[in-house]
Amino acid sequence: MKYITLTIISAIILTSCGGNKNKSVEDIIASQDLEQIRQKKTELDAAAQELSAKLKLLEKEIKSTRSSGKNPSNYNLYS
Repeated sequence: MKYITLTIISAIILTSCGGNKNKSVEDIIASQDLEQIRQKKTELDAAAQELSAKLKLLEKEIKSTRSSGKNPSNYNLYS
């Protein structure tokens, strides 16, 4: 019982002292700290560019699969 209580107290202390490094956009805007706002915008721009590149890869694969006739539903399992 002593160890369970100690573990729970330790967990509470560690989580409360952890700090939220990944603040939400709303929290950053509410802080009115221009440096944090600019930093978050830069982070979000980079994430948007990464997602855009991944979407382009997926679109390219979809187009190449359509044009080559590689539709998995057209495969005959017995041929």
